[in-house]
Amino acid sequence: MGTPINRFYIEGLDMLGGKYGIATNSVQADDIAAVEIYENHQPIKVLERREWSQQAALNLKLKEGARGTWNGTVEAGMGYRPFLWDIRIAPMYFSRSFQSILTYKTNNMGDDVSRELSPLFGGGGRIPSLIDIRRPSKPGLDENLWLRNNIHAGSANAIVKVSNEADFTIKAHYFRDIQDAESQAQTTYYLVDAPSFSVSEEITSQAIVSNLQVDAQFRLNGVKKYFHDRISLEAEQENALGTVTEGNRLLDQQTKLPFISGTNELLYSRTFGKWLVNARSHTTYGQRNSFLSVTENHAEGVRQDITSRKFLSTNSASTSYNLGHWNTGIGMRAVFDAEEFNSFLGETDSLRNDMSWHRFDLAVSPSVSYESGSTFILDLSCPLNAVWINLVDRIRGSSDHPSFLLISPSLSVKYTLTASSSLRASASHSRSLSGLYDTYEGYVMRNYRQLVSRGGHINSVRNTMASLELSCSDVVHALFVGATASAWTSNSDYSFGAIYQGSLIKNIMYRIPNRSSGLQMSLNGNKRFHALSTTLNASVSWTRSWNNYYRQEQLMNARSDNLTIRGSITSRVAKPLLIQYDGEWSGYLTMLSGNGAITPIHAARQELGIHWIIGKYATFKIRGRHFYNSHVDGAGRNMFFLDSSISHITTRGTELILEGNNLLNSSHFLTSSFGTNTFFESRYKLRPISVIFKIRFSIR
Repeated sequence: MGTPINRFYIEGLDMLGGKYGIATNSVQADDIAAVEIYENHQPIKVLERREWSQQAALNLKLKEGARGTWNGTVEAGMGYRPFLWDIRIAPMYFSRSFQSILTYKTNNMGDDVSRELSPLFGGGGRIPSLIDIRRPSKPGLDENLWLRNNIHAGSANAIVKVSNEADFTIKAHYFRDIQDAESQAQTTYYLVDAPSFSVSEEITSQAIVSNLQVDAQFRLNGVKKYFHDRISLEAEQENALGTVTEGNRLLDQQTKLPFISGTNELLYSRTFGKWLVNARSHTTYGQRNSFLSVTENHAEGVRQDITSRKFLSTNSASTSYNLGHWNTGIGMRAVFDAEEFNSFLGETDSLRNDMSWHRFDLAVSPSVSYESGSTFILDLSCPLNAVWINLVDRIRGSSDHPSFLLISPSLSVKYTLTASSSLRASASHSRSLSGLYDTYEGYVMRNYRQLVSRGGHINSVRNTMASLELSCSDVVHALFVGATASAWTSNSDYSFGAIYQGSLIKNIMYRIPNRSSGLQMSLNGNKRFHALSTTLNASVSWTRSWNNYYRQEQLMNARSDNLTIRGSITSRVAKPLLIQYDGEWSGYLTMLSGNGAITPIHAARQELGIHWIIGKYATFKIRGRHFYNSHVDGAGRNMFFLDSSISHITTRGTELILEGNNLLNSSHFLTSSFGTNTFFESRYKLRPISVIFKIRFSIR
């Protein structure tokens, strides 16, 4: 039903804490006895029937043979064009009191396994890098076709159940990845009552990223008391090199983006009769010292240096009272944010920044909820946030000490129409303020083509949103249908504009209010035909947005429409034969003042897969993909790709696999897209046809 999960359990334990890709890519399907789905899952027992959750959770129930013993998988493969390797080792142990997953994965086949180590739920307090070399953007294509990588990634994860209500978790993750990319790009800019112009680039890049994370957590999750303390450390180093050829210009680029941080998160909840008390503290410190250098035609170049430090502490407490179907609560929150930002591009003041930022928030959040069984649920809250800011700009000898009162009411109502259908309506209004990295006045070179100044002013943005959702689920007939409609508007005190000087873009802030708004509607459905062993999925979504841009100091009004239709079918046409089809069609239309309607973009993606079981021990798979883009000329308008594999399981349970990728040996992939007043076209160099042989076996 498109509902995001908030937990992924294995035998009732949450070992991975959001990094669930480790489990989904390591646990063997043959070891799973059942997959349990928890709707409206509240992971904190103290908050059950007090704080309603819209999210779901998954729990894997394992077979007896997979519990209480070390098991796992080993996979090793080698191939050609060029020399290829893919090695995966994942021993694991599961019991009701102790669980552990150890992984080591390395490949140069374009599989970015570091994504498994990324948390599903992002944390705040990370310092933005601000600068980077000009590198190819990622195409909408499988990474094994274009990504040239060399990655080594390992993780160690363990959880110990101390008691029926308490557990201790420790995790350590490390990866080192080298990624090479190459593309040709053309960017066309549309202006008000002026001819458009284009910039063509040939781009190559190499990035080397190393990342280490260590995380330890103790959790007590009882019916009357909840306690959670997590300490995490992270260190990352990214070095990138690249070249850009633009006309008769050859630009060499280099950047270093180191980052270190430490975080402590503490949560406490306790009930006293009908009263509930919550307390939370989140404290993090981070530091980043980075630089970007650009040299043109091997002559003396320019270098952008940036030093950033950040200390953020968020502390809150709340209490609520439950009386029958009603639950009322009030919360207090104090936030202290201290940051230092220093940048140097040249000796003139307009190319330097030396700033300090101190922000203190004191918020009170009253709330009330009503729940009549599962028939009617109402949530109403209205946080009030007083903000004091001290912003010092040492380069310009200025300081600013503004204060704000932010009011952010929200209302959510869910009504169960029948046993299988429900209606949910929600509305919210919020106001947010720009941070330190949105207020600096001295120019920062983001890349060789872009200079950015945020004007030195704090921007206030007000967002209003309303939505209506209808969902129907008929489990008996395996039919699920959902529909949503939403509208939003955003008002900003300042406008962010661009001035073009040849291929150079100067982004600046204007003291002019800016407004954007939009509408969105979607419909999705899922139907299972048991007699035909077939599942159908279909969805359609439409979005219209209105935006204002400032280009060459002139106002540009834009209206954008997007229509996307998706569909898929999975059918077991015979016991040994499974056919899967997945397709998507999208249409984009943008209308700009002074330009009229830009030629619409129509794009399509189709994928057809056949899974054929041959006898008892062999399997043949073939997958074909088709991409269409109406804005691409010539043979690149329709692109076709073909992959296949054949596997055989020996009598000892070892699986032998032969894979072939990009069997049509397509050499390039072309894309086009439109954003703001800019049309992008890119041509990516692909990996050649490759064949790899793998051996996979279980550890018992």
